[in-house]
Amino acid sequence: MSRVLGVYAETDLPTRYASYWIQLIMNEARAAGHEVRGLTGSAVTTQGLLSSMEGYAPDLVLLGGHGSPNVFTGSGYQTVLQACLNDQMMAGSRALFVSCLTGQQLVPSMVRKGAVAAQGFVKEFTWMISGDGVPSTDPYAASFNRTLVESARVIMQGGSWQD
Repeated sequence: MSRVLGVYAETDLPTRYASYWIQLIMNEARAAGHEVRGLTGSAVTTQGLLSSMEGYAPDLVLLGGHGSPNVFTGSGYQTVLQACLNDQMMAGSRALFVSCLTGQQLVPSMVRKGAVAAQGFVKEFTWMISGDGVPSTDPYAASFNRTLVESARVIMQGGSWQD
């Protein structure tokens, strides 16, 4: 059994979808018998993540929010993780980002500082939406969330990013 931490703050349409997809992965983790906790909303800050990393010591961290090559943002678009500044807090864990561009600099920096493994996008994460912007009823969103859920499922089952 692994400890899984879902980190997401719904601040706009893209993060509404990212939050929903993180919640789907968290539900999969619970169903598979993993211990799951969430860090959500206004708690998604640098201090909130640091406290969760120190107090909970998750094996897998699912992060949904906005990103840039070296930054992941949370509540109120504030910087939560930044390459070469505070990303050492991810040491010992695996991380899956649903966040644009974090795979360029932030993810490699985390791995150099002791993260077991991490996955992030090196390009803008683009997906299609249909209807009123409600992820649970959006027929187009399903194909995008399946790829994220399947990646996380492989990791939770002990697989590698290459699997």
